[in-house]
Amino acid sequence: RLLRLKNGFRNPLMGICLLAVFLSGCAGMLTPPAEIDAGKVNTIIKTNRGNPDLIILDVRSPREYSEGHIQGALNIPVESASFRGKVDRLDRNKTYILYCRSGNRGSSARAVMLEMGFFRTANMTGGFLEWQRARFRIVKDDE
Repeated sequence: RLLRLKNGFRNPLMGICLLAVFLSGCAGMLTPPAEIDAGKVNTIIKTNRGNPDLIILDVRSPREYSEGHIQGALNIPVESASFRGKVDRLDRNKTYILYCRSGNRGSSARAVMLEMGFFRTANMTGGFLEWQRARFRIVKDDE
């Protein structure tokens, strides 16, 4: 449809431009930054405690995860052959904060998830090493 202005004038180019501006603004609202530092992640976790739409995703190996992880994190190792299959079963409408040991695997996992249609994703810069340096809470499998 053409955009109809108050005076009745129809301008298809104006309508297309307004739609493009609207959609680009919406995309920015739906997509978190690609990289988030450990301090911001800690704040996000604290302010969203109990929010089922926020998922913390640990993409390290099961051994690394068992040695310590962020409380409530879901472990899906990016280097596992089943990574894509397990991720494919996740809800694409939720927000995912990914982390690994140093940030590299988290960034790779985020790229795969974006390719699969997960647009509300962010990687924690510095990974679990940065989380530990900041002395934020860490839990182990037996806790």
